Amino acid sequence: MSRAPYVISKPDAPYSRDARCTTDHRRALPELEFIKQYGNHSMPETGDNVARDFGITREQSDEFALASQQKYAAAEKEGFYKGEIMAVALAREEEGRARRADVGRRASAARQHDGGLAKLKPLFEGGVVTAATPPA
Repeated sequence: MSRAPYVISKPDAPYSRDARCTTDHRRALPELEFIKQYGNHSMPETGDNVARDFGITREQSDEFALASQQKYAAAEKEGFYKGEIMAVALAREEEGRARRADVGRRASAARQHDGGLAKLKPLFEGGVVTAATPPA
């Protein structure tokens, strides 16, 4: 359902340009044979499954999330993304102003136990994936 509310069909061939868009969510769900063979887990569930299989703790997951944000901040400061992020004018911005940075970054993320990453609840009971867990 990550492609909802509009479901974009998967192409029949590589680099195909005939993707179809529908709001029929039944078409977005995998077939039963596919589910039997591969499962039907969301990406966060898969992250928790991988963490469990490889013994990754919540603290290690938080450390990875923090390190990811710190690496992003360092790369941004060094100009690594220059030319990759372009300014976008938004209607609610003052005239002549625009967003010039990635708004999803969290360079100031903190691991202290009274706040920051440690305060976030896992998405699933007993899991390690939180809203701060970056995709691997």
